[in-house]
Amino acid sequence: MLNQFQEVSGHSQSPYVKIAAMHAVLRALGADFRNTTANSSTYASTAKGGGVLHFSYALPVPRIGVLSLPANAWLIGAINGPMHPTNLYSRESGQYRKGTIRFIVHFPNPIDQIPDVLGRGSDPCPPVPPNELIPFFEEN
Repeated sequence: MLNQFQEVSGHSQSPYVKIAAMHAVLRALGADFRNTTANSSTYASTAKGGGVLHFSYALPVPRIGVLSLPANAWLIGAINGPMHPTNLYSRESGQYRKGTIRFIVHFPNPIDQIPDVLGRGSDPCPPVPPNELIPFFEEN
């Protein structure tokens, strides 16, 4: 997934391109965009205080050929905003980089069930940050 993302995004630093490439890669897998923690107010609060914004997708597990329970996998695309002051990663370690996109996958299983987070939101696609907040989500 990460290789496809890098190919589609062309290694762009722009959060617009990164969010669009993330959406394209996940949709190409057959995942359905469900909801997000991102909107104009959360982009603003994340830009001010730091943190990560998440975009949730549902993917029927049989589509990817993985032997699992017949249910949806929960795929998350996440974009890093500025580092939150309480982040566990140290600034010196370089493990947390503003503007980085990460992918997280949760497969269904009977022991550690996926929480009820895959409800459909009102947006058909992930929202992007307003123009004035772009610098807070660009990778540098």
